[in-house]
Amino acid sequence: MEFVDIDKRIVAEHGNLMEMFADPGRGEAHFRDLETKELAKQLERGPIVIATGGGCFGKESNQALILDKARSIWLDTELKELRRRLKWDTTRPLLQGADVEQKVNQLYEERSPFYQKADIRLPLVPPFQKAKKYARICVKELFAFLCSDIEGGPPAAEISHSAGTSGTAISMSPTAQRMHDDHHNGCD
Repeated sequence: MEFVDIDKRIVAEHGNLMEMFADPGRGEAHFRDLETKELAKQLERGPIVIATGGGCFGKESNQALILDKARSIWLDTELKELRRRLKWDTTRPLLQGADVEQKVNQLYEERSPFYQKADIRLPLVPPFQKAKKYARICVKELFAFLCSDIEGGPPAAEISHSAGTSGTAISMSPTAQRMHDDHHNGCD
């Protein structure tokens, strides 16, 4: 299955994110519009895994698109680990300035309620030495989730004992859902 990173697609087509955010004629609003258009375009392609940036799911129209046309996965990383990873990151426009840790805390607090709307929550707890073992658990649990009747289930299934990286990913398009429904016997 193909993997697409929305931010990387935007950079490839529209240039450097730092420059885009710094440009008064474009800025974050312009980026968010591009992000929404790219997300919609990718969701129409069929079965695909899409990595979105941390702010993508915070926009209501993006949430609606994702929740309607895909299965969303929240790769829930502990705040302490996010601060560690992002402390020296100079590539993220919203994390520029004097107090990166405070900004990470603020964004996490603002975005967590949106992330909690995801279909699946993967709590990612460091250390990640057993990544292969946890990857198998994730795949097994994800397969079980996708092969279940999610209509009656809770809005966010939790898969525990998982490891990986942070971010948000969309894993199943409407086409994949139809394929799943047509071949449900294969999940038994």
